[in-house]
Amino acid sequence: MKKQSVSPVHRGILTIELLIGLVIIMLAGLYGYPRYTQYLQELEWGVAASNMTAVGRAAKSYIRDNRDTLVNRVKGGTPITVSAAELQQAGYLPAGFSLSNTAAQTYQVGIARDPHFHEKLVAFVLTSGGQEISYLGLRTISQKVEGSGGYIWPDNLAVGAFAGWEMNLTRYGLRAARGRLATWLSSDVLGTDRQESDRLYRYKVNNRPDLNRMHTDIDMHDNNLNNVKGIQAKTGHFSNTLTTENDIKSNQGWLITSSGKGWMNEPHGGGLYMDNDDWIQSVNGKGISTTGQLKGGTVHADGRLSTGEFLQLDNAAESGNACDKVGLLSRDAVGAVLSCQSGVWTALGGGSMSRAGVDALSIEAPGNFNFILVSISSKFYATDGSHTSRANFTVLVNGTVRGKITNSLHVSKGGSRGTTGATKRWGWRKNNTVSTSLRAIKSVSRWVQVAII
Repeated sequence: MKKQSVSPVHRGILTIELLIGLVIIMLAGLYGYPRYTQYLQELEWGVAASNMTAVGRAAKSYIRDNRDTLVNRVKGGTPITVSAAELQQAGYLPAGFSLSNTAAQTYQVGIARDPHFHEKLVAFVLTSGGQEISYLGLRTISQKVEGSGGYIWPDNLAVGAFAGWEMNLTRYGLRAARGRLATWLSSDVLGTDRQESDRLYRYKVNNRPDLNRMHTDIDMHDNNLNNVKGIQAKTGHFSNTLTTENDIKSNQGWLITSSGKGWMNEPHGGGLYMDNDDWIQSVNGKGISTTGQLKGGTVHADGRLSTGEFLQLDNAAESGNACDKVGLLSRDAVGAVLSCQSGVWTALGGGSMSRAGVDALSIEAPGNFNFILVSISSKFYATDGSHTSRANFTVLVNGTVRGKITNSLHVSKGGSRGTTGATKRWGWRKNNTVSTSLRAIKSVSRWVQVAII
């Protein structure tokens, strides 16, 4: 029978291995715990930054929607404070949103007048109360807040992430304790920055005309602008027909056309246009009618010139003066018609007139004259016995003597004999007539006098 040998038990080796494993775990725990704690802290700070961003957006919307009221409230220089609870009640923060951060600090919005532009607003989202956040935490949170995130360090001094900005809150009438968070909402961010001005507001914003103002051209891409009440512009260009249901009015300008076009009435096919440098022409040869006057330097008719009333010659010429075109018509100072004959203004003619008088006659001729034919009929009162009776007359034109005329009658017992030599029978009273033609100087005078001298 064989004997079995028993191996010895090594009890000390297992104990050593367990001890080594425990040491490694302890070392890993000592090294990893701070790391894990820091990781959890950074997650907490990230949540704080996210909540700070949400409150900042709510504050921005609240201020824009209530701008006019807020501007009036801070005009005196005293800021106002809006709590997170008020923002939530007004619907700018959702229901259930935590009104404090992980450090038990509550949110508030300080709104003040911009020191440089009194009609503009500036605001700060601040935290208050709770525990002070470490400097590292403040810097980390401010870097993660959207916009101008910052923190308070020391009291009342708001500093931006990476020291990007620094604001003394007391200048705005605001206060905040060290170790709290801050977000700066500048006047630009609240409505006048580039991001805001690039948006064209559909509604009027009081005291903010810039929000309804374009800063570049609008390309409608062949689309319409409908229901426009009025358009105010400096110039306009239309590549097609412009149609209006009412008048087109110009206060100080012209209606300017080109390419031989002008104005035309569509239903009747008439109008005015110019296709040369000299004449305004009627469209389709239409006539021009007016109850007023047509006035021009000269008026030319290719056909007959007709008047339904009188032809009025306003300019007077003087008979005997030179004229520049044969056939012209004018008048003298008293209205007698003159015509241009052989380059001289000439009266159209005199006329015959008969007047009876004793001793003297003064006659107004119907026009200018070159010759005067004077016929004198004298009645002689015969005396007893043979005798010769005479009557001497002087003819004056415009007071100047132009000739003398003698009318005589010879009477004898057997009969009578006149200047013509005719024998007449005796009568108690006898007549005799004499005629003489005199040349007169061309004159504008119409007065011819025949007087017994």
